[in-house]
Amino acid sequence: MRKSALNHGYKAITIQDGHAVTLLDLRVYLPKDVFYAAVWVQCNKHVSGTGKAGGYGYHKLSAAVADALQSAGYSFSEEVSGVGHDAVVRAIKAVCRLHGHTDVHVIEMVP
Repeated sequence: MRKSALNHGYKAITIQDGHAVTLLDLRVYLPKDVFYAAVWVQCNKHVSGTGKAGGYGYHKLSAAVADALQSAGYSFSEEVSGVGHDAVVRAIKAVCRLHGHTDVHVIEMVP
């Protein structure tokens, strides 16, 4: 079911020794009315988290992502939850910077 319900994906990569290295992998699923997010951080430490968001009247994708990142142990000075796509990309880059990676490229995947 998850494969068919994939709604968005994000990968944060950096280039090391001429090769692309994945720092963060984030997937967002929408099987019905609730967004589910799963994140795997593969920087200096390996952590993961999951989150979800449902209801109406706000950007549920970014809320699910914020929930997953919080589940993985991250918090942010700027709001991520419910405020849109740009906040998701900024949060992904912030996680990578926290682990010392400054040259980060975020790739968005939409099935």
